[in-house]
Amino acid sequence: MKLLYPFVFIAILSIPTLSWGQTNRSRHWEFTTQTGPFLPNEVPGVQEIVPLTVFRLNFPLLSFRPEFSYYTGRSDGIDYQMYSMALVNYLSYDPELSVFWTFGLTQVEYIGLTVNLEPADTPEHNSGFMISGGLELPDSGRVKFRGEVGLVNGPGRSAWVGLGMTISLGEVTSQNSSR
Repeated sequence: MKLLYPFVFIAILSIPTLSWGQTNRSRHWEFTTQTGPFLPNEVPGVQEIVPLTVFRLNFPLLSFRPEFSYYTGRSDGIDYQMYSMALVNYLSYDPELSVFWTFGLTQVEYIGLTVNLEPADTPEHNSGFMISGGLELPDSGRVKFRGEVGLVNGPGRSAWVGLGMTISLGEVTSQNSSR
């Protein structure tokens, strides 16, 4: 199963129509906040769904956007934090819809539960990688709605579903100024 993630990533990149639509749609820094469930699988000491809050900051660089993220959540004695550094690439098919994919590295620190269902004494530290994809829909000139689904490898193999808002931190001109 671990070998599946790179093959999915390569398959997405090898579809020619996806590479034709790659774009860096904004020249400004962007801040995103999201919330949603983290679905752990084979994470030692974490058996329950953990609600996460995510803060992201990205900036333009050629056709990619380096993105730095901080995930945090607590649930039933579990304290979960993840830092990620990823590359985001947007695919433009329609001015009203942006499709994106990300691939990056993660660093996870969490306090799981022991066999007695008590919080562990020391935090666990792990690193791994993540891949995700999603949609952004414009809400206003500076604000966009962002939905995302991601897979995280390390520790264990887990999934993440997030909904939130992205705010452009620069001047935004209206695309509909001719109307």
